[in-house]
Amino acid sequence: MNKWHNFRFRMQWPENENPKLWLDLFVVDTLIREVLSSHRKKIKLWRFHRRAARDNSGHQLSLICYLAQEDSVLINDDIQKSNTLEILKTNGFLREFLHQEDGSDIKDSSDGTWSIEIQKSWPYFIAGVSDMLLEMIDTIRKSVADNLSLHPPLDEAKDIERLYTKVNERLTTLWQHEGSHAYFHHINALFGYAPLLAQPRNLTAILTSF
Repeated sequence: MNKWHNFRFRMQWPENENPKLWLDLFVVDTLIREVLSSHRKKIKLWRFHRRAARDNSGHQLSLICYLAQEDSVLINDDIQKSNTLEILKTNGFLREFLHQEDGSDIKDSSDGTWSIEIQKSWPYFIAGVSDMLLEMIDTIRKSVADNLSLHPPLDEAKDIERLYTKVNERLTTLWQHEGSHAYFHHINALFGYAPLLAQPRNLTAILTSF
């Protein structure tokens, strides 16, 4: 039986410092890409999730997969043997790695406050977004690597940081300058350009077209 499995990378985040968000992209572009290359046929749905907040989870990157228990064990074994995980540990970047099991229903990884229609369909949406982001990271990294003459595989932490800091900067720039039309506008079009009542956290706004 398929269940949701969460593979969580909790990064060190010292007080009075910003989170090292480039670490997320390093892990996605190496370890997660390798896991998907080896196990994608066994995974019905997947996504990754990035977050950084001053709480118990802190700065955390998660690979979230819907698959059978025995296949989750194989993925966990591959992660434990990964060179990327060793680099994170050796350089003091990783606080802890967790493999956690969740529910067996497709909707169990969605926000329980959403309507059932969205809970059951949202995992397919975010899987596509994650796939797109994986491809975008690959494209950006190749361009940045050429410009910096830093071509993976890289083992030195300073080179990895230099490369993926630039990748993260470029990804952020693309999101800020083109995300409104490339993503929000076209999602809005799929829903017939109906005005959207949005409530992101504590802010309420009316979003029409983008």
